[in-house]
Amino acid sequence: MTDKSPRILFMGTPDFASVQLAHLLENGYNITGVVCRPDSAKNRGMKLTFPPVKTCALEHGVDESLIYQPTTFKDGAGQYILDETRPDLIVVVAYGRILPQYVLDYPRLGCINLHGSILPRYRGAAPIQRAIMNGDKTTGLSLQYLSLGVDEGDVISDLETEILPDETYGDLSARLADLGREFLARGIDSIFAGEASATPQDHALATHAAMIEKTEARLNFSADARAVYNTFRAVTPNPGATTIRNGKQLRINAMKLFSGEVPAGQPGTVFFPTKKTAAVICGAGAVELLRLSPEGKKETAVADLINGRQIAAGDILG
Repeated sequence: MTDKSPRILFMGTPDFASVQLAHLLENGYNITGVVCRPDSAKNRGMKLTFPPVKTCALEHGVDESLIYQPTTFKDGAGQYILDETRPDLIVVVAYGRILPQYVLDYPRLGCINLHGSILPRYRGAAPIQRAIMNGDKTTGLSLQYLSLGVDEGDVISDLETEILPDETYGDLSARLADLGREFLARGIDSIFAGEASATPQDHALATHAAMIEKTEARLNFSADARAVYNTFRAVTPNPGATTIRNGKQLRINAMKLFSGEVPAGQPGTVFFPTKKTAAVICGAGAVELLRLSPEGKKETAVADLINGRQIAAGDILG
């Protein structure tokens, strides 16, 4: 059995990272410290909310004194974390910050990062969302050594998977997180055993996956239906797909490609294929609306919105 005693400092924040941390803690890896983003104020009451990784660590018995939430690592600000946890290996999963050289140089086994694409494609903050938005058929995971450049480090291993036709960002992220548990653990074991090798990336093939802006989540019905649907999938559940109806925001929580006959009309025009269904004309084809949240109101099935006259045939969305 691979020796799991080397000391690991884990860095990450969102649910994707908490799945990896839970797996390591449940399988006997020696996590000597956990680093995540600071608590944040959310919802109307602005109550401080723990990042998912902090919640996971506490639920798995990590002492609160070993959970670090620094605002920066610049100018040696995180040196105390390294001195207290003394990691042999630093494992980073969706932490979202570039680590300075003094951090990268500290652990004797290096710093590794689990990334949500097959590198060098989709370096950056939103690899899963960009792959869906661009209509890619496959994506995957890469385990790489960290460098000062964003996702530019040598790749230890990768794992490819199909993107299913109707998977949303939430769906695919959860599935990749599940695939990542054993994938990451195998990579760590290979490093501990001295068996890991790494391959430099071909930087000429690199593409960038910039963070998704809220403006990108507003659907452009002038595009063809597949592109509209891909954008919807890429921004669901967050930041969430939106459009405008009668000057007010309308959030689209569920939709699908429309397979029936599309009437002639301006892109963005709502039509009713049946008395209880609504679809929207696109630049080519149409999409069918399933569940919506009118501004200031709860999520509602389209049939109920039609009955309540909150959406009508001939409405222009955009």
